[in-house]
Amino acid sequence: MKKKHRLLWSLFPSYLLVALASIVVSGALFISSFENENHPDQDQRILTRLHILKEILHPWIANSTPASVDSLSKRLGAVDGFRVTIVLPSGVIVGDSERKTEHLPSIEKRVEFMAALNGKTGKDVRIDAMSQREMLFVAEPIYRTVQADSTIIGVIRLSAPVESYSIIANKVYRAMALASLVALALVALVSIGISRRITKPLEILTQWADDRSAVDLMQAHAEQSAEEISKLFRAVNKLSLGFDEEVREVSRQRNEQFAIIQSMSEGVFALDMREKIVSANRVARELFLIEKNDLTGLTLQETARNSDLEKIAHMVILSQTNDTIAEELTLPDGRILLVHGVPLRDDSKQRMGVVIMLHDISKLRKLELMRREFVANVSHELKTPITSIKGYIETLLFDKDSFSTDQMKFLCIVSEQSNRLEEIIDDLLILSRIEQGSEIEYETVSVGMIVKAAVNVCQDQADKKSIGLKTMLAEGLTISANSRLLEQALSNLLDNAIKYSSPNSTVTIEAEEVVREGRPEVVLRISDQGAGIVEKHLPRLFERFYRTDNARNRGVGGSGLGLAIVKHIALAHKGQVEVSSDYGKGSSFTLRLPKTHQGT
Repeated sequence: MKKKHRLLWSLFPSYLLVALASIVVSGALFISSFENENHPDQDQRILTRLHILKEILHPWIANSTPASVDSLSKRLGAVDGFRVTIVLPSGVIVGDSERKTEHLPSIEKRVEFMAALNGKTGKDVRIDAMSQREMLFVAEPIYRTVQADSTIIGVIRLSAPVESYSIIANKVYRAMALASLVALALVALVSIGISRRITKPLEILTQWADDRSAVDLMQAHAEQSAEEISKLFRAVNKLSLGFDEEVREVSRQRNEQFAIIQSMSEGVFALDMREKIVSANRVARELFLIEKNDLTGLTLQETARNSDLEKIAHMVILSQTNDTIAEELTLPDGRILLVHGVPLRDDSKQRMGVVIMLHDISKLRKLELMRREFVANVSHELKTPITSIKGYIETLLFDKDSFSTDQMKFLCIVSEQSNRLEEIIDDLLILSRIEQGSEIEYETVSVGMIVKAAVNVCQDQADKKSIGLKTMLAEGLTISANSRLLEQALSNLLDNAIKYSSPNSTVTIEAEEVVREGRPEVVLRISDQGAGIVEKHLPRLFERFYRTDNARNRGVGGSGLGLAIVKHIALAHKGQVEVSSDYGKGSSFTLRLPKTHQGT
């Protein structure tokens, strides 16, 4: 891992670089300004003096001898401090304030002289051959008359050493460099101080974060720090107090949830999206004989070792809906579990895993088995005496002349009730056989043929009430089912619809194939135009012997088991039955059955 630098050594060089850049820029601007202001000043002094000397020398050059001109040049040069040179148009020097003219060579090739002969001010900086010093030479023409367009009769040249400017400039540069070093040192000290003032509170905050007992140190430093730093310390301290409270609250809630889950009588597995166990209670571990207490991070395969349980968890995670998946699971030791799998979501409704609830229904299944066996046995035992009673009653009814009118009335009532009792016993036997699963043999059958058979069974009953039976079937529709049971279910639903429909109405039978959750289904729907069912009765409509109200069922008859038989037939086909009703307008019963079953 790359070693990180301290914040102090990140801030200090930054401040130092900024200060150094400021000093360099300021020095450059000063040097530029110094040079621009001093060079022009020296040039301007020479030019000003040159113009004055031109006015003085003009009459002398025109009317004097070379000796007098040379003498005047020496006097003027001694006064001004400049070297004054008078030159004829031929380049011959006739007067010089510092040297004898007879020893001076012609300057006809000099830059400043040639510019002056052209009527301009000539300038040149060069090393003087005799003094070996850098000199500034400035020359201007002298005209015969005052007009600038008259004949040039000579050239006046002034010169001065440049050394004076360089010496001054060097002194200025040295002084500026020294001042810059001093300023840089002061800036470095100030930068270290400022950086330290910034990083010190952060170090204290870090120390406080590592050791929460350092609150006193933080408060003491907050009182001595700037207002902004003090505010920061107070805000952090306030935040930490709130954070501590939240941690305690979360810990308390977690402990409560853990206690609740551990005390539940049902087993619980909580898994994340990778199917890793997040939590498991004691009951879940006992159901699957898991000795290890902490299962966090393990999979069901590593702990429960039950492929059916893994499959249920996988189905819930892959499901795109919020529906609960319920399956029965039989353990190797014979125990039966009812498994519910439901998606686990966070506050933002995002999936974060799955919760699996395990209910041990072994005792319940044993009791149900005992109930079914009892019902089946009792039904069988009652079948024989009921048959005998019906036989005797039919024999008595056959001899009508032997009984009075009241006696015949009583015998008819006994006959009707015995028929109803026989119907109840037959339905109980059918339910018993369906629950035991002994009659579920699947075959591919035509839905149209089954509907037609059910309609034929109920046609006479419909004709008595002038009720039309309308069929709307998808052509060529087939289903894998037990034809006799499916016909029984449709017959019960049709019988129910006809019983509770008004005369001269219509009962509609529809059949179609749909695809739901990627699986093909056959949907059978029977709709009537009867009185409808109050909504509060719909959840219990498929219970055994349940009736909505006595007034509605008066004179209708029936065993009260017809819809319960329909429900169990649907469950036996791994399907479901639904009901919807608009009170006062009619009801609709829907059978949803898988189109195919494994092995057909």
